[in-house]
Amino acid sequence: MLSWEIVKHAIFVVVTHWKQALQLVGVPVLLGVIGRVLIGFLFGLSPNILFFDWAVTPDTSLPGLFLLFIVTMLSSVWIAVLWHRFILLEEYPSGFIPAFPSTHVLAYILQILLFGGFLVAAVLVYTFVGHVLFSGGSRIFLRPGVFVLMLVFLVLLARVLIVLPAIAVGNYLGLRGAWSATSGRTLTIIGAFFILAIVQVLVQAVAHVFAGVPVLSVIVTMIVGLVIIPLLNVSLLTVMYGVFVEEREIG
Repeated sequence: MLSWEIVKHAIFVVVTHWKQALQLVGVPVLLGVIGRVLIGFLFGLSPNILFFDWAVTPDTSLPGLFLLFIVTMLSSVWIAVLWHRFILLEEYPSGFIPAFPSTHVLAYILQILLFGGFLVAAVLVYTFVGHVLFSGGSRIFLRPGVFVLMLVFLVLLARVLIVLPAIAVGNYLGLRGAWSATSGRTLTIIGAFFILAIVQVLVQAVAHVFAGVPVLSVIVTMIVGLVIIPLLNVSLLTVMYGVFVEEREIG
């Protein structure tokens, strides 16, 4: 089953290159944490918002949330680009501070924002058309319709997500190229994401064992949320790019 082979290899890559992973993610994660703490201190954001969820209250500072979003995006994408380039181009980390490939990082961020913009635009158009065409009790179908629309969007998105590692290595594949490269692989891709989601649930379940232990629980939660889970996600995209675009053998 190709889906399982892709996920297994993605996990294998992270586990076997854990030293390089620590070198690559250490500084970006540290700077990201420092940035979050400073933003929390300056804008009075709760620790929950800083590290664990984005639940907000009416008195939550919107400028603080915006800065938090920027810091989170920069540190996360920095790690993603470095990992893609390490696995696909064999760019090994050198020195304490890893390289910051600004052109690739910014292009990566723009592509992610573009994906988000597509989803928001689709939901807004659907909602507007739904309110125009339906009235009264028939509007009850709007909410399920939004769910179906998001599901379709996620399936389509899964087909073209390999454009992200392509950007990271300087191969501007484009959405059409990504769509062509994954032709006939929809079920394989969905299966891979589904299996990885199960793996992530298991990892988080293990981390939950430490819940309630002072300090240690926070450290474990941050390691899982800021290092392990992101690396697994990025590694999956990296392996899929290698298989579908570069036609590498998994072994």
